[in-house]
Formats: sequence, structure tokens, C-alpha cells
Amino acid sequence: MVLTFVGRSNVDPCSNGSGDHVPELLDIIHNQGSFSLDILETFEINLDPYETDYENVKVSDEPNHGKGAAKMIRAIAEPLLVAHFGNSLMDSAFKELQKHVDEQMAIEKTLRTLFISISLTKI
Repeated sequence: MVLTFVGRSNVDPCSNGSGDHVPELLDIIHNQGSFSLDILETFEINLDPYETDYENVKVSDEPNHGKGAAKMIRAIAEPLLVAHFGNSLMDSAFKELQKHVDEQMAIEKTLRTLFISISLTKI
């Protein structure tokens, strides 16, 4: 089984970013005991679609990059959300997401997100 999800690089669960920290994830897999870990990889993605140099991610101070990031996230998440909540809320939900992304970029100047991919085998 292969899983990919958002993680965090900081040990503090109250810090920026939500998701699992790799050592916590390893403890959960080990303590649960039903799976053996084959591969674990982490990678960082820049969600700013206006940034083209993904090898050397630079700080972006251009306004309204949240619109592009919200469109990227919408392309992935909208089918799942529509199936659960219906189509009527999508425009307002993603406009709200755009606003939050713009606010976050004003503080951090970047949209880097850590992802964790794991491959597990049932024991």
C-alpha cells in the first residue's frame, strides 16, 4: 500500500503546518504492528504556481499568488468536495482559501508544503 499525505518538518504540533512528523509516523506504524515499512520519502512542493524555479525556491512577494494556489488545490480537491458537500459552496470556499493563502504569503512569503510518501506491506 502506498500513501502520500501532508506532513510537517517541525517537531512542535502547534507550529506552522499540520500533519504528521516523520518520527511520530514511524512510531505509529511500529506500535500498530500490522504493517512493515518498505519505503519512506519526504519531499517539499512549492504551491506557488508563479514560481518556476522549483530546484531553488525563492521568496515571492508578488500579491495574489493565492489565486493560482487555490486553483491548483481546487483542481485536485473539488471532485472530492463536490461529492460530499455539493457544488453550490465551491466558488465561495475556494475564494476563502485564496484569501487565506494570500494572508499566509504576506507573513511567510512562501507556499512550501512537506509531503510524506510511504510504502507499507501488510504483515
